[in-house]
Amino acid sequence: DTASTGEAIALISTIGEYKRKMKLWAEKMESFTAGTHILERQRFTFPNDWLHLDNVSSEWEAFTAILSRKDTGISSQVQSLQMKVSEEDRALERKMTDLFNDWDTHRPAGGEGVSPDEVLNSLNVFESRFVKLREDMDSLNRAREALDLDTKKDDRLVPKLEELQDLK
Repeated sequence: DTASTGEAIALISTIGEYKRKMKLWAEKMESFTAGTHILERQRFTFPNDWLHLDNVSSEWEAFTAILSRKDTGISSQVQSLQMKVSEEDRALERKMTDLFNDWDTHRPAGGEGVSPDEVLNSLNVFESRFVKLREDMDSLNRAREALDLDTKKDDRLVPKLEELQDLK
């Protein structure tokens, strides 16, 4: 169903997010239904652009059916998805190690012969790499959470980002 690990992580995260929001949305549907029934009993004239209860209810039912099918599909593939998440975790760990090594060896320290523009450009490149890595880590943690795996809090990136900001 999913072609790549990134797509699998995105799907897991999205389905998990929707599942967490379902209770709130169900309460809002109940409130909308009750409000609509009260207005109908009071013979309220609904405006032309009003979303009628039948339409909203049918869309809600379609949404819950689709979400249920996707959740069932994920449940049947949990083991392979967990392996993909583990592979992605190892790949992310390698990227982090490579980025840290690259930062430690190529960090712009200024000095003679280096223009300020080159230093700023280098810092911007490193900053974009650090931000991308942090986004990937957050995405992976959301996928872990959706699969009921242990989430990791990795703070090794924070000091490097602070150091980069200090250099700017």
